[in-house]
Formats: sequence, structure tokens, C-alpha cells
Amino acid sequence: MDIQYLLWLQDFRAVIGFIAARWIEKRWVRFEPLKNKGWKGILICAAGFFPMILLKQFVSPVIVGWLGSHWGKLVFSVIYTSYYIVLFPIVLKICGKKMKDKSAVDETGDVSKIKTVRQKTPHRRKTITAVRSK
Repeated sequence: MDIQYLLWLQDFRAVIGFIAARWIEKRWVRFEPLKNKGWKGILICAAGFFPMILLKQFVSPVIVGWLGSHWGKLVFSVIYTSYYIVLFPIVLKICGKKMKDKSAVDETGDVSKIKTVRQKTPHRRKTITAVRSK
């Protein structure tokens, strides 16, 4: 088998996975980077690499054995790129919201003064957490 064909096939699988995952991310996830999280943000991102290693070592052989070499590698490429383009940004988004809510509580000291407001913009919804003034 030609080595150039195999390299092209590997790139093609990655592109298919990227296109599918990016479309899902832009359509439903709408990830925005964590800002000013310091060591907490670094630790959360570092923790995201551990499941990638597990996926590569344990899930890939199962899928390739189940579906065969070509289809198994294609499906695994879509799962793998979906993890770091869709699934892990969802985790980061949830963690970012929890950290934002916690920092708002820490600043005011009173949970009853926190109000969540939904604001619609033309392209996406944003949740704004504001402190009520009496």
C-alpha cells in the first residue's frame, strides 16, 4: 500500500472529525475562553488532557476492532476531535460559570443579592450576573 495514500487518509479523517465537531461547537456550545482564572484554569485544562490519553489507549483499539481498520479509525477520529472541540469546552464552560458565580458571591458576601439576567444578542445568548443594588 502506498504511504502517501495512508497519510492522506489520516488527514482526511482528521478533517472530517474537525468539520463535524466545529459545526456542533459553533451551533450549540459557543465556547468563550476562560479569563483570569489563574492556576484553577490551568489545572482544569491540564485535567482535560488525561481523558484524551485514555481515549487514545483504550477506546481506539475497541472501535477499530469492532468496525475494522478504515471505518474504526474514521469513527475514532470523529470521537477524538469531538472530545477536544465540543465535549471539553462544555466542561470548561460549566466550570467557568461556577467560578464566576462563586467569585460574585465572594465579592458581595450575600447570595440573595445575585441576580442572573438573560440578554439576547443577534447571534448568541449571554448570561450576565449582576449585583442588585437596594
